[in-house]
Amino acid sequence: MIRNHRLSRRDVSPILGYLVLGAFTYVVYGTALIAAIGTGWVVAVVIALILVGVTVGLLFDWRHDRAPRTLERRFEIPADPVSFVSVLAGTIITYYLSVDFGLGAVVASALVGVAAAAVVKAYAAPVFCGSFVGMAAAEVLSFGTVALAGVFAGVVFVIAKDVLNGYGGKLGTIAFAGSFAAATAVGLPLTTAIVPGWDVGRLLLVYCAAGAFVTFLLNENLENGPVMASGIVGLAAGLLLPVVHGPDLGGFLAVGVFAASFAGMSGSSRFHHAAWMIPAGAVCALALMYSMPYMGGAGGKLGTIGFGAVLGIHGLIRLAECAARRRRAT
Repeated sequence: MIRNHRLSRRDVSPILGYLVLGAFTYVVYGTALIAAIGTGWVVAVVIALILVGVTVGLLFDWRHDRAPRTLERRFEIPADPVSFVSVLAGTIITYYLSVDFGLGAVVASALVGVAAAAVVKAYAAPVFCGSFVGMAAAEVLSFGTVALAGVFAGVVFVIAKDVLNGYGGKLGTIAFAGSFAAATAVGLPLTTAIVPGWDVGRLLLVYCAAGAFVTFLLNENLENGPVMASGIVGLAAGLLLPVVHGPDLGGFLAVGVFAASFAGMSGSSRFHHAAWMIPAGAVCALALMYSMPYMGGAGGKLGTIGFGAVLGIHGLIRLAECAARRRRAT
């Protein structure tokens, strides 16, 4: 009997999902590493280790059940056409609230996430994913380009729905892929900024570690669910930190907390203890600081930062466990 070796859609989608999610994580953390090499070896080593962990994490998931369809299915994923439309709706609503209504990106996205988790829970994951696309800066992506980014992100969401589940920030990485694709398609350059000093960095480390930790507690221990947990933390940070620290510094710290909250969306199948979210949040702070010169203004970059942090740390944990087993075996 001659076997049919043609790949089906079911086979191709996981492969594309791994490629897209992995590629954009490498891009964000790779550029952060480039910036860190020129400023301090300690941060460069940390980011390099996270990239090693990302590689191990991707390979581990691919090797152990190529598409973990049953693992960490905490989200209710609607049918593909509905998921696509939900991503696009989240994109448009968030962009309108952020730009036209003047709420700002963090508050707008967090508000959409909380509302989706409370009112239309079955659609919360794709709507929240779309909200990250809608966080794009108005000076970078116009309404039409953001809508196009939402279309791209909706396609990626459908393709990647069954891979790398349980890692916080996956939805944001999907959004970043859509935003980057749209900006590239229409030839729009992304923004650049300088790496903040450590007077800001120290505060960012503390707030990001706390943001990831609290989100995980709300998500897993208090059973609010990942979308609601991240939305609550992001909304609190977006409203309170500009008041406490002033609009500029507080706004930047709120961005960091929101990025860390995506790491905190991770599930207990990936991290058994909330304490792991403290280093994950710290990694988010470093990646945010040192990726500032690259690809600013694109929606979803914060989620990619959170995704890389937890995927990298989980990969390093796996690497350490394998080394320990080999030592015991010898």
